[in-house]
Amino acid sequence: MRRRSILATPAILLPAAARAQATERWDLPTGFIDSNFHTVTLRFFAEEVKARSSGRIDIRIYPNNTLVAFASIRRAVQQGQVQIGETLLSLHANEDVIAEADAIPFLAVGYDQAARLYAAQKPHLERRFAQIGLRLLYSVPWPGQGLYTKVAVGAPADLRGMRIRTPTTASSRLAELLGAVPTQIQSGEVAQAFATNVVTGMLTSAPTGVDTRVWDFARYFYTADSWHPKNAVLISERVWRRLDAPLQQALTEAAALAEPRGWQASREADAEAKRRLAAEGMVVEPPPPAVLEAMRVAGRQIAADWATRAGDPGQEIVRAMTS
Repeated sequence: MRRRSILATPAILLPAAARAQATERWDLPTGFIDSNFHTVTLRFFAEEVKARSSGRIDIRIYPNNTLVAFASIRRAVQQGQVQIGETLLSLHANEDVIAEADAIPFLAVGYDQAARLYAAQKPHLERRFAQIGLRLLYSVPWPGQGLYTKVAVGAPADLRGMRIRTPTTASSRLAELLGAVPTQIQSGEVAQAFATNVVTGMLTSAPTGVDTRVWDFARYFYTADSWHPKNAVLISERVWRRLDAPLQQALTEAAALAEPRGWQASREADAEAKRRLAAEGMVVEPPPPAVLEAMRVAGRQIAADWATRAGDPGQEIVRAMTS
């Protein structure tokens, strides 16, 4: 009996050992097309994870809302529908006010300030994500948001009454403070809205302008770099905790490589898009000084209001950006 029990032990242990080495096959949804620099960065991340885990984690990327609608990706990770996913932080501003920090106009202008803001914002994000069963792996910004218009803007008065497409609550407030009329238009309706003067301006990035062929309906792009919203790659904390230490290290190392690569890709996408806009005949230039100053003054008010809503963490972030 004793000899039979000893012989049986390896047979019991082997399946468990085999399971420990089994391949983890994960789905990673995103809202952007294959050629978008965020999706390209995701593919790099997935390749690095597979290599560093010796093939034990195999991540399949689902671009362009093909698996989960972009607005639902964070919830899908929380609820275990997928193991990992990419979302836009400010998309969840109503639930998590700290996630809105990178959508506050003129709190961080340009990539260097965006990096400072990320450093100030990240600890608060990580604490919040831990509370809701998520873990932040890495984050990559979009290019700076500028102003497209049909007509030249030479002074702050030129913005008064202008109907401007605004993508966020904070950008709508920016338009209001400048005397413009914020207008909500779906991305697929932008060209028609400009053609019929439903809007005569919009706040968005240079690459988005290229994607929408903005030169067909607008003439000017004012490169204000007024904010850099960030995408974030999140993993379920439950999934993370069941991984052994080498797999967690593989994910951490891959994320540490993907993040700076994504930031550089964002810079390159911004520069290339601005070249394309100019090549298509658009005027691409910074706002006139008086206009830029009016935008900055409005941004400071929006930041102060946001910090009040965000409490101590918000105050801390704003101090980090203004000190």
